[in-house]
Amino acid sequence: MPDANMKGMARAKPRVPPAKPWEFMGEVVGLRIQAKRKQLGLGLAELGRRTGVNKGQLSLIEHGEQPFVSTQVMGRIARQLYTSLDELLGLDAEPLTTVDGTDDTRHRSTSRL
Repeated sequence: MPDANMKGMARAKPRVPPAKPWEFMGEVVGLRIQAKRKQLGLGLAELGRRTGVNKGQLSLIEHGEQPFVSTQVMGRIARQLYTSLDELLGLDAEPLTTVDGTDDTRHRSTSRL
């Protein structure tokens, strides 16, 4: 039987893991954008003004609800966050270590915006 004190209160929607890999990637990229934006003390409206992307769309991107974003838009966001597109996408990770203990530098990206 439901608790009488809970009557009329909205139930929290359980967090469902993404069904598709690109949905997870969108969430991760969005969290990186949000962290960089907050680190710089920028609001969504200010970042939107600087990038030409409306704050509603930026919010969707940050929350992983709009995972398909053009490289042009991502590039503008990265520039205004003083970072690279590679960093936002997680492509600037440390090189992988091979079985023999040497670094495999093929997986390190060096490009910067």
